[in-house]
Amino acid sequence: MLLIPCPYLLVNRFSHFELDAIINSISKGLDLQYAICAALTDRVIDVKGTNHAEKVWDNILNFAKNFPQKELGVMLVSDMQRVIDGDIFTISEFSDWANKIADVMFD
Repeated sequence: MLLIPCPYLLVNRFSHFELDAIINSISKGLDLQYAICAALTDRVIDVKGTNHAEKVWDNILNFAKNFPQKELGVMLVSDMQRVIDGDIFTISEFSDWANKIADVMFD
């Protein structure tokens, strides 16, 4: 029996500092992009209620707007919205993200 490691588990082993460092790097592998989305969603949860939450969320939204698979960026932001609710609309990077992916939403 062949066991294939789950990319989510591999990415989830990174420390939060390592995750913050990879926010500006984008992988072309769909499975790795999905794993990064899952790990970043965990990061959204972890920083909620901290003094630096909005900065981390800005960085994640900035990352999401440049995702190679725009649909995965939409999934990431949708997951963020489930965690932080309406506060997502007050994050400074949200409007930039929404403008950049409008074609995906309305296509």
